[in-house]
Amino acid sequence: MKSQLDIIRRRWVIVAVGLLALAGVGPLVVEPMARNIRLTRTPKFERDRSSAIVQAFRGLQMSLADICYAKSTEYQHSGIIYRTPCEDTLDADIREERQQTDAALEGGTASPAPAGKPAKTAPKKPVPSKSARQEPDHDHEGHDHEHEHATMIPPKEADFRGIIGHVEREVKPFSLTHAAHSKPEEALPWLRLATWINPEHEMSWVAMAFWLQRTRKGGRNPQAVEQAIELLERARALNPPQENQPFAKQGLIYMLGHLYLMEKKDYAKAIEVLEPAIKRGEADFAKLDAVQRDWLSFSFRDAVEAYKNLGQTDKAMDLAARGIVLFPDDGPLRTALRRMKNPPKSAGKSSSGKK
Repeated sequence: MKSQLDIIRRRWVIVAVGLLALAGVGPLVVEPMARNIRLTRTPKFERDRSSAIVQAFRGLQMSLADICYAKSTEYQHSGIIYRTPCEDTLDADIREERQQTDAALEGGTASPAPAGKPAKTAPKKPVPSKSARQEPDHDHEGHDHEHEHATMIPPKEADFRGIIGHVEREVKPFSLTHAAHSKPEEALPWLRLATWINPEHEMSWVAMAFWLQRTRKGGRNPQAVEQAIELLERARALNPPQENQPFAKQGLIYMLGHLYLMEKKDYAKAIEVLEPAIKRGEADFAKLDAVQRDWLSFSFRDAVEAYKNLGQTDKAMDLAARGIVLFPDDGPLRTALRRMKNPPKSAGKSSSGKK
């Protein structure tokens, strides 16, 4: 019996010594070999697929950030939950703001509306409400909707649950009309948590800066623009371009450059931010998805405007022409290039009169 225990002890000693030796010798042997191995794919691709554990944690990281981002949309809509395919708050608001900026710039005389402050337009016809419960004090922040959005809680006509559905509609936020974006800053903690979990979550950075700079309305947060720029500068530092990979953070760069251009009037800084991303976007254009291409087109427009404000018309014309090559149907770029090539005669007369 004693001899069998001795044999077992010796085996465990041998195993322990072997593991210690492997732990000590392994790094000396494996690391030099790993440095000499040439990766056939992009470094990030190899990193994310280097082991099952890495893949699992990477997937968890991205999923948690997506959950936080989705949770933030509930706060943007007064707690009403919409079906994801039917609702993209950030996209709709940014596109509306972009249209207002382009319209103001094309007007020639009007100054562009600051981000979050809609330009004056003709009043739209009010949309009749289909819900008995409304919140008339909500401010739409310039975001007007004339179409319906499917909610997670179905309306009475489409709900088979009867009294259960009726109770849920009474005790939970519910409306058949689109909810006003009354206090988007309430979503900021969820967005910041998403970027803390996954610093590569571009839409969370963009949404956080977009909603944050709107909090300056009514004097609620006079430093909102500076805070938004600081956040985006941090995001840019955490998401540098990677070699052999398309730069997929065009939205982050556009929002930062847009704030420098429209809010700070720092045209040189706007170009410093936008120009490298534009050049990278031109080189990687075939690899960019539709969303990244939209951001890139917006960056072209802002960079052209920045060059114009600096008096560098030749560079503005060259950049507009490069943008039209990639986006032949881009109306604002075409209009800007045409006006630079053929400036209005009235502008020439007024400038000569001043002299």
